Amino acid sequence: ESLWQPILSLPADKEHWVETFLDEWFTYGLRSSDLADDFRQRWIDMIEFCFKSELWDADRSEMWHTTLDLWTRLMGLWITTEGPSLWNETKTSLVQSMLGYFERWCNALLRYGHCAQRYAAFLSQPAAVPIRIQSLVWLESGAGAGGDYWWKERDMADTLARLLTIVWTSQQSELKQHPRAFAIFMSFLARLAAQLNPVALELESRI
Repeated sequence: ESLWQPILSLPADKEHWVETFLDEWFTYGLRSSDLADDFRQRWIDMIEFCFKSELWDADRSEMWHTTLDLWTRLMGLWITTEGPSLWNETKTSLVQSMLGYFERWCNALLRYGHCAQRYAAFLSQPAAVPIRIQSLVWLESGAGAGGDYWWKERDMADTLARLLTIVWTSQQSELKQHPRAFAIFMSFLARLAAQLNPVALELESRI
């Protein structure tokens, strides 16, 4: 706490310090299986701290986009962009155990397209299997609150189309057991296909 709390208390204009700390913390922590329990507890402590901190309130921040970006890093959503994913099959139990925190974060921040796009990218990672189907419901809520701007977020269409393809390919049976999630899946796919997204069109042709 004496290490991470001062860093997470830095103002938004010092975001590079926070970004570096969080990215390195996840990179090291996810690679160290011997530290799994400590890693999870420290992660929870940091999330709880930031939810209580006015500095992390995007609605009150003058640098709101920076604050949103830091939130995505706090949830480990940037550890998907380079090289082999650290969110691999060995981390499914960790993700499952953090379900409540992901839900809380999604309810607060998925209305922002930037957060939703990063979260959808994370859901394509192997470790996210336990929360993928439920996350479709959270994404729909975010899309409804975000409106057209949500759908116009950079890379949103391609990221969602890839996610839907992964869900259909690897979790089709589970998806069909959840009527609401399945309806959301089909609604998202129809919208992306109407935009002539090539990945969505290919998937639609298979269903």
